[in-house]
Amino acid sequence: MDVTLAEKQSAELSDGTKVTFDSYTVEEIAASPIDPKAYPAGSGVTFTFTFEHGKDKGTIQTSQLSTGYDSKLTGEWKGYTIRVKRFEGALTPDAKVLVRLALPAAAKK
Repeated sequence: MDVTLAEKQSAELSDGTKVTFDSYTVEEIAASPIDPKAYPAGSGVTFTFTFEHGKDKGTIQTSQLSTGYDSKLTGEWKGYTIRVKRFEGALTPDAKVLVRLALPAAAKK
C-alpha cells in the first residue's frame, strides 16, 4: 500500500496497525578534508516512523542520502516494512513523504 504522509500524520493498515510519520531531520555532510573523493560533501534526510499494533509499539528510522553515501530507504518492525519512495517540501510546512507499507508475510494469508 502506497501512502503519502505529512509530518505527524498516520495511516492504518488493513490489520489495524497504525503507522505515523513522526519527524524528519535534514543534515549537511561535510567533505573529508583528507580524502574528499572517498567522502564527498552531500546532504541527507533521516525519517522517523512509529508502528503501533495493539499494545506493541516500535520506532523505525530510514534515510535518504546524496550520491556517494548509502541510503537506508527500507525499515522493518516485527515483519512490517516501510520503504521511502519520495520526499518533497523539506523545511516547509508542506513536507510530505510517500512510503510503501507492507504487512508481515503471516498477516497476508
